[in-house]
Amino acid sequence: MKFSTLRTPMFGFFLLTLAVSKCDHSNFKMCSSYTSQKQYSYAMFVQTWPGSFCSDKCCIIPTESSGLEEGFTIHGFWPQYSGNSYPSCCANDFTDKQVESMLLADPVLTNDVATYWGSMKKCRFAMYEWSKHGTCASWAYTGSTGPIDYLRAGVDMRKNLNIWTKFKEEGVVADGKTKFDKEWLLDIAEKHYGARGFFTCSSNSVSEFRMCTKLDSSNKMKPEYFDCPADLVSSSQCGASISFKTFPKVTTKGPCTY
Repeated sequence: MKFSTLRTPMFGFFLLTLAVSKCDHSNFKMCSSYTSQKQYSYAMFVQTWPGSFCSDKCCIIPTESSGLEEGFTIHGFWPQYSGNSYPSCCANDFTDKQVESMLLADPVLTNDVATYWGSMKKCRFAMYEWSKHGTCASWAYTGSTGPIDYLRAGVDMRKNLNIWTKFKEEGVVADGKTKFDKEWLLDIAEKHYGARGFFTCSSNSVSEFRMCTKLDSSNKMKPEYFDCPADLVSSSQCGASISFKTFPKVTTKGPCTY
């Protein structure tokens, strides 16, 4: 009995150490090369539900963040082609280091990116999203401030409308158990966005919420939402009733800056 008692806390410590060690907070790798590609058809604004994303207990808060606000966080703002395909790693006039320097020179935008588009696992997440997707939005985001305008537009779409608060006002809860009619939820979102988006799910638990936008240089800072194409909606892997995992309590800051 004495031997068993001594081993129990050590075994627990081993499990805790193992759980922490599996979390990867290294830097994202940027595109290794960039190529010329045809212009996109539209752009998709993608938001992640932290209850699902952080279920592995690996999430952290960037040091420049104001904290994890209850609601979706930004995954990305992705130029798309018709037919559920997309360009990536497009030829452009900037390096990720140049864009990062411009971002960090703007403390307000840095805070907003860290808060709404933050690196919750691996670092430099927003730069990775710009490298992979934002470079392909340069048809709209032109000029010396193009990359920063892209980041600001993405942040503003989330900052100006926390759709989770609208769901909560209608009685939606995130407990991982209560099911809600998917079309009813989309009706709520449509009332506020003015267009119909879609969820993506894993085992009918919400992973992401996605909206489609008409994006060009004339509306680049406030893209116009439109109903997402049927081929995208059909790939959502959500049933008729869906749930939201409990929102995580994430208080650990660092090592990521934004």
